[in-house]
Amino acid sequence: MIENKIIASTGTFIGRANGADYTLIPKIYEQLDCDGIELLFMQVWNGRLEKIAEEVKSCGINIYSVHLDKSIGVLFSEGTDKDDLEALKLFENNIYSAGLTGAKIAVLHLWGGPKSDGKIDRTKKLLSQMYKMSKEQGITLTIENIPCVFSDPLSVWKILQEEYTDVVFTFDTRFADFHNQYMDIFKSDMWSHVVHAHVSSYNGQKNNIGFIRPILHYDEGAIDFEHLFSNMPGYKGAVALESPALREDGWIDVNRLNKSLNYIRNSLKKYNIYNK
Repeated sequence: MIENKIIASTGTFIGRANGADYTLIPKIYEQLDCDGIELLFMQVWNGRLEKIAEEVKSCGINIYSVHLDKSIGVLFSEGTDKDDLEALKLFENNIYSAGLTGAKIAVLHLWGGPKSDGKIDRTKKLLSQMYKMSKEQGITLTIENIPCVFSDPLSVWKILQEEYTDVVFTFDTRFADFHNQYMDIFKSDMWSHVVHAHVSSYNGQKNNIGFIRPILHYDEGAIDFEHLFSNMPGYKGAVALESPALREDGWIDVNRLNKSLNYIRNSLKKYNIYNK
């Protein structure tokens, strides 16, 4: 029987409330019922990212995947030569640092911010450079279905696949539900290009500054996960929990994280996702 890897994003327990303290990662990891982590590269780590990547790797943790700095996509979405150059420079440092961790998967926001997917026809032409850099580090670069303003994530995936036939994706439950699109993605030819997945929920709407937050656990938000998992096609990749359990006072609710990690694991088994 093939079994998926259930992993935890470090964003579920590292953040502003504890000063983005990466030294907490091995301490929390040993308490988690997971098979590895997704190391979220935080913007406040810029300038020392390589050092942090090496230190976390040295702890002997299974770093299955890395989530690249989300501001890369925001820069690309500005659609200017200057911003493209800055984005590519940031990407190069991120993907090199990802290589230092030993991760084999990198998650990229290819668009983002107020201008979102408005410049995707321009940005997609730069992907060839990013694929080259990723290959040099032995990393599979995946494009996440993050929210769109002008189109929708599935349509953007299709645009990318027309240009890059081997493109692969990260499927995010929260973003898919926000666009009422997870069933469309499941039924699409694009599902065969999905090699990584993120699980989290939300309250069903954007907040007053336009973010799909708070990020909630499976039993707290608007997504019907029984419906989602029961309709999910066969899948062989890892699934990363992205729902945070970090309180404002810095306390990490490990039990909450383990409850969600085990729910994901049990749901994939219940609906035979591994072997469909």
